[in-house]
Amino acid sequence: MIFFTSVSTDRFQNHALQTVLAMGVLMLLSPAVAAQSTIQWIDGSVNSATIESMSKEGVVSGPGVPANTKLDKIVAYETDLPTSVSGVIEVLIAGQGVIRTNQIVIQDATATVSSSSATGLTTTLPLDVIQAVVFARTPRVNKQIAQRSDSEDTVIVNTPEGEKAVAGIFEGLSQGKLGLNFNGKSRKIGIEKVNALSLANLGIKSLTGTEVQLTDGSVLNGKIVRVVNGMLALAITANHTIEIPWSAVVRLERQSDHLVYLSSLEPVAVEQQTIFTPQRPWQRDRSIESNPIRLQDPDKSSPQTYRKGIGTQSYSALQFANTNQFERLQFVAGIDAETNGRGDCQMTVTADGIELWTQRIAADTPPVKVDVDISGMAIVTLIVEPGQQFDLADHADWADAKFVKP
Repeated sequence: MIFFTSVSTDRFQNHALQTVLAMGVLMLLSPAVAAQSTIQWIDGSVNSATIESMSKEGVVSGPGVPANTKLDKIVAYETDLPTSVSGVIEVLIAGQGVIRTNQIVIQDATATVSSSSATGLTTTLPLDVIQAVVFARTPRVNKQIAQRSDSEDTVIVNTPEGEKAVAGIFEGLSQGKLGLNFNGKSRKIGIEKVNALSLANLGIKSLTGTEVQLTDGSVLNGKIVRVVNGMLALAITANHTIEIPWSAVVRLERQSDHLVYLSSLEPVAVEQQTIFTPQRPWQRDRSIESNPIRLQDPDKSSPQTYRKGIGTQSYSALQFANTNQFERLQFVAGIDAETNGRGDCQMTVTADGIELWTQRIAADTPPVKVDVDISGMAIVTLIVEPGQQFDLADHADWADAKFVKP
């Protein structure tokens, strides 16, 4: 079944009315096949349960869910629905969301995103909520996305001399061509030459609270409004709500007054300085080379992949404010598997200048699960320092890093 609603909006105007977007997902399973699901609670316990609805007051219900359960008591909800990440284009939207697709057309300030894959989605989005369209991930693209301009759109283009950034006013994307007004003239660029389109940062404030992963690998972030009649309404900004078939949801990860992932926070200060290796910006939910975070235990055959975390390298120091009086910092420390067994460093946690934890971390040793008491601390700092091999291959991951208040 495909759910689809057309939306037309002006990118450069404020909207008083809420725009409701309907996302369509082609499902893998027939409605007769019931997916198994589990709930992880704020106290760390896990049990089998199925969420079928949620009221506007935030009370969830369904088989195995205790009566009068509030959503803020749930850390994660996960089903065993199969996923298939086949979309080669990443559409980055407000709230650090990513829609994966094989085709996108942008005309009249509206994007139509569709996929030919059996696990894809079809949807329309106002240009306001789109931050970037990525055709190929490169270090130059990652840098541009992290440093979006407040006044200009930017296209990262492949040329015989290498990647170049071309700034101007984005005009549209269709029929294999990207339109850009450059120096007062409209130009068409073949998509085959484009690595990414980075749209100007309009300062639209996104909503947070829940990360939603879908069967096609898309990930959306926002505030859950309700779950009713088989549809999840997720507000990604104050004016934009996406409606998603509940049967397409693979996993929910909650943020609340009791838990927040550090990758969802903005550091209050960042210090980075390499010795020999190229300087790369720290990464949210990815390794320092922009790959999925993977930590290898030498005693196991394959690495474990983490969906949340922070990717860094030595030397780096990231400071985070403990503004909500969280009591614990929890994470798994390790060298990312992308180094193929190389790298060692010293990883340290300090709070208000006091050292709370430190340990030498090497790629040939098991990842370390850490739980640190940060009660009463205002500023928590994650530090990575070079090890015996200077900063070579020091791809340090703070996997699943989060502040928790039990």
